[in-house]
Amino acid sequence: MGEQKTVVTVKGPGVEVCREVSEPQMMAVLRVLLNSSEPAASLLHSGPDPAPDSDRESIAEFFRRIGPKRNPDKILTVAEYLRAVGRLESFTPDDLRRRFKDARLTPPGNFARDLSWAIKVGWIAKDDNEPGCYYVTTSGSKAVSSGFPDSVKKATRIKTVER
Repeated sequence: MGEQKTVVTVKGPGVEVCREVSEPQMMAVLRVLLNSSEPAASLLHSGPDPAPDSDRESIAEFFRRIGPKRNPDKILTVAEYLRAVGRLESFTPDDLRRRFKDARLTPPGNFARDLSWAIKVGWIAKDDNEPGCYYVTTSGSKAVSSGFPDSVKKATRIKTVER
């Protein structure tokens, strides 16, 4: 599945450029046009604040910029990286594990449980069009772009039963 494209047009004295751009590129243009220091996601409520050259941002750089702490947050961060930077609309659990390895990060010890947590809180959902695949939801993108503030952590806490 391909990412939706947007056309950006710039007109001025002696210049007229009309170009198809990705969502992260469009959000970066909006930030410049609106002279905003706000994260791009707050402008459109979608996707993380793009780095100056997000097409070349590594998974490790993305992780450092977002700063996830809990395991489900880390899984979602990898998934959002695949979506926003890697331009993958859907992914498999193996795609996520491979990216942890690429970034030299240790994947969660109980990966299945933590992926299930991300699904339960609505950040990741099963892709009905692609068997065995998942996608990042709107609320998942917002959680990453906001850097997982305390309000998000509190709202997505899952209580465990002690034995």
